[in-house]
Amino acid sequence: MSPATFIIGATTYAWPFARSTAPLVIISIIYGFTCGAFVSLLPKPVMNLGDEGDIGRRVGMFLTVIAFGALAGPPISGAINKRTNGFEIVGTFAGE
Repeated sequence: MSPATFIIGATTYAWPFARSTAPLVIISIIYGFTCGAFVSLLPKPVMNLGDEGDIGRRVGMFLTVIAFGALAGPPISGAINKRTNGFEIVGTFAGE
């Protein structure tokens, strides 16, 4: 999970500097593979916290909490993009 997190962070910071199609496609492919690894491993630590009978409850509560960030993030990034007329600041905001 740590290597995937590092690569996701690096591609998030590199994204605003992709000025043409080829670098954007390369960054998107790398981000997609590492994001898939990260998302699939995200509930694993929560699953190890207790009995097998409570896995569904714990994972559900965990994913409910992190859903708020996924719900609020894109509109905030869109508002920053609209106000600044570009995507460089949105990428910087997403990387922080």
